[in-house]
Amino acid sequence: MSWTTFYKVGEDVAGSSCYLICMSAPAVKSTDLYVRARLSLGNVFDNQGKEFIIAFMENNPNDENLDLFITTFSNDNVSVTVNSLGYHGNGFINKQFHVSRGSTTLVSVDIELRMEGSSLSPKGIVVQANEEIIVYGVNRQHYTSDAFLGLPTDVLGQEYYTVTFLPTTPKSYAQYAQLLVVSAFNDTQVQITFPESDDFSHVTFDGIEYHGGDTLNITMDRCDALQLQAEGYFDLTGAYIKSDKPVALFSGNIRAVVGVSSSSDHLVEQLISTDRWGKRFVIVPIPAREIGDYFKVVANTDATGIDIKCINNASIITSERIVLAKAGSYELVEMDPKSYCYIVANNSVLIVQIVKSDQNDDHDPALILIPPLEQYAAEYMFTTPRRTDGSYENFFLFVVKEEDKDGLRIDGVPFPSTIEYVSIPDTSLVAGYIAIGDGFHRFNHISPISVFGGFMYGRYAFETYGMPVGLRMAEINKPCSMTADEIGDGRDNDCDGLIDEELCTDVNAGQDDDGDGKVDEDCAMAWLDDWDEWSTWTECIQTRNRTCKVRSIGESYCPGPNNESMSCGNVETGIPREETTEGLKTLRVDRKNTSKYRRSLSSAPDDRKSSAVRNPTVTDAHDVLMWSMFGEQQQQQQQQTRERRVQSLVVQ
Repeated sequence: MSWTTFYKVGEDVAGSSCYLICMSAPAVKSTDLYVRARLSLGNVFDNQGKEFIIAFMENNPNDENLDLFITTFSNDNVSVTVNSLGYHGNGFINKQFHVSRGSTTLVSVDIELRMEGSSLSPKGIVVQANEEIIVYGVNRQHYTSDAFLGLPTDVLGQEYYTVTFLPTTPKSYAQYAQLLVVSAFNDTQVQITFPESDDFSHVTFDGIEYHGGDTLNITMDRCDALQLQAEGYFDLTGAYIKSDKPVALFSGNIRAVVGVSSSSDHLVEQLISTDRWGKRFVIVPIPAREIGDYFKVVANTDATGIDIKCINNASIITSERIVLAKAGSYELVEMDPKSYCYIVANNSVLIVQIVKSDQNDDHDPALILIPPLEQYAAEYMFTTPRRTDGSYENFFLFVVKEEDKDGLRIDGVPFPSTIEYVSIPDTSLVAGYIAIGDGFHRFNHISPISVFGGFMYGRYAFETYGMPVGLRMAEINKPCSMTADEIGDGRDNDCDGLIDEELCTDVNAGQDDDGDGKVDEDCAMAWLDDWDEWSTWTECIQTRNRTCKVRSIGESYCPGPNNESMSCGNVETGIPREETTEGLKTLRVDRKNTSKYRRSLSSAPDDRKSSAVRNPTVTDAHDVLMWSMFGEQQQQQQQQTRERRVQSLVVQ
């Protein structure tokens, strides 16, 4: 099988289009999971990407720098550039660095790049990499902060609705609802139609007032950022953004008091376009809460009906059906403390969770985008952000099928047995949370077809953040057409409402994983496992082993052999161990130049061959062979030893 893949990679600063990259893939064996995985990675729509364009909304006060966190799933040393391409003031940023799996780079962004008021400014920040990366931002000030998950340019859309909070508690500082549009391309035509709602009054931009139902038309170039604020105690939820090219959308509040308490915080999320909204959601309560929280649901279609069923201490609570009459209309729903809620809509909707203010338990507000069940993934990576003067208390909230909960892993270790799992009404799902420490974390399931939802929440005295740790970004809200299956392509190839739901490996062949009566369709990408360290060489015949650290179920797969051996010739055992500590030097020999020698390989899924000429005390390297050489007086003795070893190898 072969195919051609097309990517939309963006536009340069001058505006020249750079839309397509073509890759023709040769046929590969069904058992060659490594090759198939590598060829499929570029197709997946999710929060990972090679280019991001983001900006930061106004926060108050304005005296702390902004934070960008960047990490990657790639084992390669990924080159990353962060650049404010269109802005050349004192806050101009142009940084280059490398990042690899298990590491995170924090980029500090000058406060001059934070937006102010209703304005248009070239303050968009472009993050580019040669491999896929993960980006999230923290807009923090002392006692007011929130975070957002960055979305790459290949999943940006052309239609959005905003979601903000209606502030009702008077304060001396501004709590304005605000939206922020960032253009990814030059000459982008953007239309913003303001909500016809009693909660909205007007927005003033460039000296013109826009009221409910009015439309603002504007042309934006790459890296232009347009921020609009509803001054006063008003709500911008339901503003409709439409563009002729993809744009990024952020929305929230400068600050907001949420509920009856007096503490406030910045609110922000990067929102997903309407073509990626869903119909089924689970909301997990914020841990250790005594006052509950809110969630807000926004409709994409007229006459949208929403059913809500919650469980609280084994008691089932069913709400009356909510009907949103028009696209862009919304409802704010208050959750009882410790309630886990299942939400189902007949049309696609957008849902955010809004954490209430509470000075008594150190909870400030936060805005958290809730991904639909259809956009759950099987693996996430995340690094906890820092607060202005220390660490947060961090929690990972999750939703997973009950039958899959034992396969959840954090940093390669099963979830704690002390977790209290709560069954979600009318589903086969359970939910819960765990406290996690500072730093880099990987959350995954041992099966690539066992997906789960994940959210991060962090708190400290009057500082809070919340956001999803990741999500798929499939276009699930568009008419579905049957497509050819590509391994792990992140698409619903068979139009059954599920994405990559079959594990199509040799061991799992013939299994109907999704129960639809079909087998090996809409295939997920099998995990690639990692080798443990080589054991030490034994004596003649020398052998050593390594173990495949299994991440998947059904079978494991690590490229290469799990053991190797070599003869060191009769009774020759090489240079005595005590001699290897003096005058040690190394000579590197490329594996391809010694390929006429063959290892004895067992359990080797590939047919790579190479020499195994080694000293028993020398550490193995993947790409080079290490030969020990000693001081001037011992070189002749070692050369004779090497020759005897070479003679003992089998020549192809």
